[in-house]
Amino acid sequence: RSCQSFRDVRFVFSVDWSAIPTYNSLKRHELLLNDNSCDLIHLVFRVFSRSEELLTSLADSQFYQDYEGAAIAQAKATFVLSHVDQQELVKLNRRLQSLDRSLDRLPKFHILCPPLRQDVLQLTTHQSNGVTN
Repeated sequence: RSCQSFRDVRFVFSVDWSAIPTYNSLKRHELLLNDNSCDLIHLVFRVFSRSEELLTSLADSQFYQDYEGAAIAQAKATFVLSHVDQQELVKLNRRLQSLDRSLDRLPKFHILCPPLRQDVLQLTTHQSNGVTN
């Protein structure tokens, strides 16, 4: 049975850089709309290129920078979970732009702050009121 088309899809949501090869494969095999009617919305849960525990060599760093940069470049919108991640991706994008002038678009990184779990909220509220266990 052949692979079903996703031609009716208006948005593709990617979580981190690892979804980009799949997204590109769908486009390459013409399973998505080809007229730029299908927008990539990129959700960054972690900036891998800045996660030092993952980087054992310069090649590791370059690998993550390449994929994260490709995701940013292809995305219609990019959402991050913190101001720190936003700053790191702005720096990454500037570095990549300095190497490749065809990356002329400076994307906006939207911050989507996740809600605190109720137990964490209660803990911080008690501590800020001077209550400790």
